[in-house]
Amino acid sequence: MSTEANPTAETATPKTAALSISFTLGEFRQATPLDESNIWGFLFDRNSERIGVKRREAALENLEKIFVATFRVANTVGFRAMTLRDLCQETGLSMGGLYTYIENKDQLAAMIEDAVRHVTEMLPGWFAHVAAPLDQMECILRAYTYLCEIFQPWLYFVFLESRNLPPAQRDVAKASELYFQSHIAKLIAAAGTFAADDIYLLAAHS
Repeated sequence: MSTEANPTAETATPKTAALSISFTLGEFRQATPLDESNIWGFLFDRNSERIGVKRREAALENLEKIFVATFRVANTVGFRAMTLRDLCQETGLSMGGLYTYIENKDQLAAMIEDAVRHVTEMLPGWFAHVAAPLDQMECILRAYTYLCEIFQPWLYFVFLESRNLPPAQRDVAKASELYFQSHIAKLIAAAGTFAADDIYLLAAHS
């Protein structure tokens, strides 16, 4: 399988490698290996051990129903107030059908956070081929901004609900955020144009 066809690619794909430094949202949409249309395949592969449905096409369709409904209901009544029965009503799935994908709301929230975290951690690798540190940083931050646009419901959910995640999952989310900041800090340091004391402060505000 080529890297281009692999939505979990952690290195540059032929399309991301061809992007200019100042690529647009439209250009990024054409190049990104992961977007709102193939995220369901990523979720299925990432959580295949816990998902009881093995027919991929049916699983992808139902995963989309479950997560789109989760974002819709959570935005209306709040995730804490949402019940699995609410999800059944929104998706048309039976309770038994829903349980073949998730066991409880905590697992659902963890799957959303895990997807966002994994995309964030993959992102720097897509532009590792860009030689100049500040150009590479611009590409990463530009791509991150566009991914926030593409995955707006996912990022919004994580922003609002991360405090309700189990402590271990919150620690993983925090570590991912620090990893991203650390990578940006290394690029700023490699550019050699900023004082050492300012590097991590700049990275944290990027």
